Amino acid sequence: MIIPVHNSSNFVDTIYNNISSQIFKNFEVIIVDDHSQDNTREVSKEKVIVQTGFSTYVPKHCEAHKMMSFDEMQHTLKDARIVITHGGPSSFIEALQYGKVPIVVPRQEKFHEHVNNHQ
Repeated sequence: MIIPVHNSSNFVDTIYNNISSQIFKNFEVIIVDDHSQDNTREVSKEKVIVQTGFSTYVPKHCEAHKMMSFDEMQHTLKDARIVITHGGPSSFIEALQYGKVPIVVPRQEKFHEHVNNHQ
């Protein structure tokens, strides 16, 4: 279940409580915060960790690292509930080795993420 929110800190606990009281329990909840200005991120209970690599983009609403060491990445993958990765084979295979089902997105030339759209 994906729930987009924006400035919804007053409702996040209600959302969690309503969902957890359902009879059917076989689902995951992903809250996607669209740059809220209140404390929605803090009350949504999800920690987001990003490795930006060589990008000049600086994320504002998560824990960001330019580069993580091998050990840091392994620890982060092991603890992750959701892994979103690019289409490089070692990236998504590593997530699979930790029993995660990765969400794989391509790196695109038009965003200067790669030299072509081969993934």
